Amino acid sequence: VNQDYTLDEAKPLGEGGFGAVCIAVNKTTKAQRACKKILKKSVKDKRAFEREVELQKALDHPNICRLYDCYQDGKMYYLCMEICKGGELFDRILEAQHFGEDTVGMLAKQMLSGLLYMHCNKMAHRDLKPENLLIDEEGHCKVTDFGLSKEGIEDNHSAMTMCGTPEYLAPEILDKRGHGKAVDWYSVGALTYEMLTGLPPF
Repeated sequence: VNQDYTLDEAKPLGEGGFGAVCIAVNKTTKAQRACKKILKKSVKDKRAFEREVELQKALDHPNICRLYDCYQDGKMYYLCMEICKGGELFDRILEAQHFGEDTVGMLAKQMLSGLLYMHCNKMAHRDLKPENLLIDEEGHCKVTDFGLSKEGIEDNHSAMTMCGTPEYLAPEILDKRGHGKAVDWYSVGALTYEMLTGLPPF
């Protein structure tokens, strides 16, 4: 990673149990990225992690957080992604308590646009929640975190895995009779309600 990027580790953008996020500047293009550093020992399922990385690298849409480059050394993975200095939608909701209809309409449209792109490519996100939506400097919403996403999914009930976050979880996931891409639309509905009221619907 240090061959291609200059990492500004003195000013972390965020930290967590996985590692930390810092600003990275591409040495050739001078473009700023967010470099997510992940401790290898914190990755329990290497195959699933690599699948998630490859899936995100394949996605190219204005409302999906772009993954540009991936690196690794003996201890860490380094994911150089599109930088979203506005932070998580979750923090924006906490700060504002609720949004006006115009703002909610704009954000919901952007979420739907990113999800429609995924669905047209036979992928479902399956864990849409405020923590997995980032805001860039211009206020645009970006879908991120594809750890529970599934490829090859259709509109039928072919997926069986119990997954997601309870407040935004579609009923068909809970009843274990199979689900399809429509579970993402349910999550957008729950998010829209929460952005308008400041409270989850259930």
